[in-house]
Amino acid sequence: MRLVIDANVLVTYFWPNSLLQQALFTDADFYSPEFALYEIKEHKQDLMRRTHHTSASFQKMLEHMPLQIQFISSREYSNYYKEMKTFILHLPPFEQNKILKDIDYLTPALKLNCPLWTNDSLLKKQKGVQILTTKDIIPLL
Repeated sequence: MRLVIDANVLVTYFWPNSLLQQALFTDADFYSPEFALYEIKEHKQDLMRRTHHTSASFQKMLEHMPLQIQFISSREYSNYYKEMKTFILHLPPFEQNKILKDIDYLTPALKLNCPLWTNDSLLKKQKGVQILTTKDIIPLL
């Protein structure tokens, strides 16, 4: 199984015994857009506070993360933006705009032809990518 994971799922990498931590020991392959690493770095202090990691332990985990999750450059999926936008045309403009904020998670899933692991229920309204929530993932792993 292959899955693209969004930022809210990705940050659970730093939580001991999270479902993502457990899933990494399965035969599934995980992907996320490269910019997600930059978002994590921007929120490092908050994540350290919430997960009780020291700076050193957080840094060690951050360095180890790309060994378990493949981070994809936007150059690899940017040509899927236009196609992804066609899958939201049936939605009201307000919902389209909200979904477009997550296009960098949807388009790698479209490119890889695999589900996106997210807990954002609005994303289920688009028609191009299968959305799996954490609740959906549990029986699969």
